[in-house]
Amino acid sequence: MKFDALLRRGDGIHLLTPGEVNMGSSGSPDGARVKSALTPVLPYIHWWLKEVKEMLPQTLRNFFAEHRLQVRASQGEVCIDDPDGEGSKEVCHALGSQDGSEGYIPAVKQRCDLLLDGSLVLMRELELPFEAEATLRQVLMFSMDRYTPFNENNVFFDYKIVRRDSANKKISLKLYVAPREGVEPVIRKLAYMGIEPVTLDVATIANSGKAGERAGVNLLSPERRPGIAGMGRSNRLLALSALILLLVAVLVPFIQRQHTATELESELSLLRGQVRQAEVDRMELADRLERMRQIRAQSTAMPALLDVLLELTRLIPDDAWAGQVTIKSGRVRLTGEASAASELLAQLSNSSIFSDPKFEAPLTQNPKNGRERFVISLAIKGR
Repeated sequence: MKFDALLRRGDGIHLLTPGEVNMGSSGSPDGARVKSALTPVLPYIHWWLKEVKEMLPQTLRNFFAEHRLQVRASQGEVCIDDPDGEGSKEVCHALGSQDGSEGYIPAVKQRCDLLLDGSLVLMRELELPFEAEATLRQVLMFSMDRYTPFNENNVFFDYKIVRRDSANKKISLKLYVAPREGVEPVIRKLAYMGIEPVTLDVATIANSGKAGERAGVNLLSPERRPGIAGMGRSNRLLALSALILLLVAVLVPFIQRQHTATELESELSLLRGQVRQAEVDRMELADRLERMRQIRAQSTAMPALLDVLLELTRLIPDDAWAGQVTIKSGRVRLTGEASAASELLAQLSNSSIFSDPKFEAPLTQNPKNGRERFVISLAIKGR
């Protein structure tokens, strides 16, 4: 069936109305409204699920992976392949054969990825303003009759954004459109065999000329895409288990790092206290060493007290005496009497220990013995 032949309407093919689509996919109008409300966030959910899948180990990924058949639909036939089957071969079925598929849809037993031949799909390249990206699917639905010979009720479609032009505030995209009258017979044929499509992709031709490459789109409307709501109880439990395992895999290292950081912070606080105490002890030790150095310097710079007294005893003659000797701030202060105080001052100047002898008070005379009373100050030299 060529694409130009798809433009003719076949009287024997029943096209599903939007109401039938919603009722058939979700089971009730309320379910359809819920899925419609979730349509804007579905791409983000799909991206998140894909990232979650990539984070799981390969063995766990294989355990939770869904078993799907691979189906190719071309002009007049459907070919089914089971990639996980042992020694399986692709089996093709002709469309329109008298197999009793019309009017009979058994319960779904298997799911598949359906790949349409490029001759069944119309592809258009479009440019739209940035503002349309937020509601891009709705914009394409309302303008379907402008871009294609069909209206939105008669096609399966999807798009892929190719480029975003920030300078001109435009987005470039590829629009893939498949008329329902060409796809519905395939879906009914699969339904007769108990197979439900999960994705409806398009086969393209790569630059190398190899056929069978996928466009990476899903022409099924969001309402008709089977999701977690259509999974069995066991599959829901598996999905929940995978989510719990993912949360554990993400949170456990984080909690361990937080615990390690807390322990390190506690040890660091203890070390800070020890460092502060060590700094205080170091300062006290440095202060004590400085005082000892000063004391040692003073003790080495000044002669011993015994040496000072011996020198005074040597220098003061027998006819003189000092009744009071005071040593303070590196000077010796003598208070006493002598027959000639001036001669005593000259005698003290000849000392190797003393220097700068001088009278600190005027000389007076003792009336009883006639001696001169003196107050002499001497500077003590260093050794």
